[in-house]
Amino acid sequence: MSCLSNGDPELGAVYHRPSKDIIQGKQLLPQVLDRMAAEDPHHPIGIIADPGTMPNLTFTSLSSSQMANAVNFTSQWLSQLLDKDPYETITFMGVQDYRYWIMALAAIKTGHPLLLASPRNAIVNNVSLLNTTNCDVVFYSGGGSPLEALVKGIQNTISGLRIHEIPSLEQMIAVESDHYPYNKTFDEAKDDTVLFLHTSGSTGNPKPIQINNAFLARVDCDSLVPVPPGKVLAASNLAKKKGLSYLGAPLFHISGLCTMCVALYRMNTTVLGPIDHPPSADVACAIVRSIKLNAISAVPFIHDAIFGANGEELKDRFTDLHCVTSFGGELFLIYPTVGSGTKHTNRTIKSSNGEVVRRKPP
Repeated sequence: MSCLSNGDPELGAVYHRPSKDIIQGKQLLPQVLDRMAAEDPHHPIGIIADPGTMPNLTFTSLSSSQMANAVNFTSQWLSQLLDKDPYETITFMGVQDYRYWIMALAAIKTGHPLLLASPRNAIVNNVSLLNTTNCDVVFYSGGGSPLEALVKGIQNTISGLRIHEIPSLEQMIAVESDHYPYNKTFDEAKDDTVLFLHTSGSTGNPKPIQINNAFLARVDCDSLVPVPPGKVLAASNLAKKKGLSYLGAPLFHISGLCTMCVALYRMNTTVLGPIDHPPSADVACAIVRSIKLNAISAVPFIHDAIFGANGEELKDRFTDLHCVTSFGGELFLIYPTVGSGTKHTNRTIKSSNGEVVRRKPP
C-alpha cells in the first residue's frame, strides 16, 4: 500500500486526543461507535451515492447514531437466529454498502467471528473457506441479484448450509433498537478472533486470515507515534477528522476493513459509490465531480483515471485533497494542484516499494 500527502504539515490532520479516561490504542471498535453516537450523534460515518443516479450523483448519509442503532438491531437479529454457541463462525457476502461494517460490529458484539468471503471467488473457493473456518451459515445482501444466486450455489454444494438475507439498511436504521451491550475490556477481548479475511487464492484455495481486536486497534495507535518537527506521518493520522474520504475498493477487502477503523477511530467520513455500480474509474470521477474530497483511497487504475486521463478536467476539484492512498500496485501520478492554497503545478509523485519520490516545480 502506498500513502501520499501534499507534504505540508500545516495541511495534515491534527488529531484531537480523547478524554483522559480513554486509553489510546486500547479502544474496542463497538464501544468507540457507541460512545461516538452518544457524544456526536449527527456525525456522518459515511456517505453513499444513491443507486440509479450515475453520472449525476445524489447521496445519502449515515450518522453515528443511525449506525449504532443499526448495529444494535443487527446484533439482536443475529442472536435470535443463531445457535447459542457464541463462537460459531458466520459468513457475510453483500453489495457494496455500509451493512458490511454493521455486520462486522454486530458479529463482534455477539461473539461470532465473521468471514468476509469475496463474492468474486469461484464457488469452489468459497466452499473451501467455509469448510476451513467451520462455518455453516451464510448471510447475504442483494436479494434477486447474481450475488443471491452465488450464495444459493454454495448452499447446493454444502449439505446443511443455512443462508439468510439480512434486513435492508433502511430497516436497520428505522427500527429503534435497545442498546446491545459489549462490556469486555480491551485486555479481555484483544486476542478474540473477530473476523476472517482471506488470501487471493493465486497459489491454491484461498486461505483464511484471522483478525483479532488488537489488529483492529492498531489504527488507534498511529497517533502515539512520535513525529519529528516539520514531518508528516504517512498513516491513518492523514485522515482528517470529519474529512471526506472516497474508498474505491471492495468492503470485503483489507482496505475496506482498515477504512472502517479509520472512520471510527479518526471520526473520518467515508464516501462510497452506488451499490448498482462496482468501484470503477467512471464512479470515482463522478464522485470527484460531485464532492470536494479530502482523501482518495483506491487501486492504481482508478487513480490513473482521476489524475491522469481526467486530471485536467478535474483539477479544480483537488483543492481540498491532501492524501492519496493506493492499494496493490505502484502509483504514478501527474496532477496540477494538491491541497488548499497550494500554487504548485504539474507536480509529479511516484511511489515504488513503499518509497516516495517527489519532484516539485521551482
